[in-house]
Amino acid sequence: MRALIGWTMAALILAAPAVAGARGGGGDEAVEDIGGATVLYGEDDSNLAEKLELEEHLGLYLVMPPRRHAAEIVQLYRKRATVRYWYSLGPDAEQVSCDGLRWMLFGRHQWAGGVQRIFEETEVTEVNLIFIHVPRSVKGKTPGPKDVRKFVELRLSRRKVEDLPVAEARHAVDSGAGCGKFMKKHFDRFRFDTRFYKRELKRHSRK
Repeated sequence: MRALIGWTMAALILAAPAVAGARGGGGDEAVEDIGGATVLYGEDDSNLAEKLELEEHLGLYLVMPPRRHAAEIVQLYRKRATVRYWYSLGPDAEQVSCDGLRWMLFGRHQWAGGVQRIFEETEVTEVNLIFIHVPRSVKGKTPGPKDVRKFVELRLSRRKVEDLPVAEARHAVDSGAGCGKFMKKHFDRFRFDTRFYKRELKRHSRK
């Protein structure tokens, strides 16, 4: 497997500008030492190599602990993967959807390949990408695991990708429009709690 390539790729990515911020809509950040992943998963994680390989193919995580939140991890159950990413408030809902579509299908940066590469080079049969929101504080206290809220969920199976109109997806991403509509039609699942997102965005803008 190509999982451990991520260890060497980090050095290459450090020398180049990041495609997006460490948080959706944020400033540019560089990828840090992938070895920090053991803080999140533990050195004795039997699936560590596979999880790092999935991280590499999606290219989502541009920072490592302590700036990367403990909730931002890859989970594996049999051949199904769940990937959680803290997407910060800021962009409008359509940009959030287009980021999800682009990162899922094509990867976040030029070295990633998205689910297409995951299905080509691993035995994973399904990928769930979840955008989460982590509040800065809850009633003046540090937020815990129960305070983390998922507001976007994308799911793609190997079967769906085989028949996916990739050119149409690329057009939606490049134009920045119709991404949500595309995923509703062609993904196994697309769920966006826009009511929650817009409410939190409005509340955040008041601070």
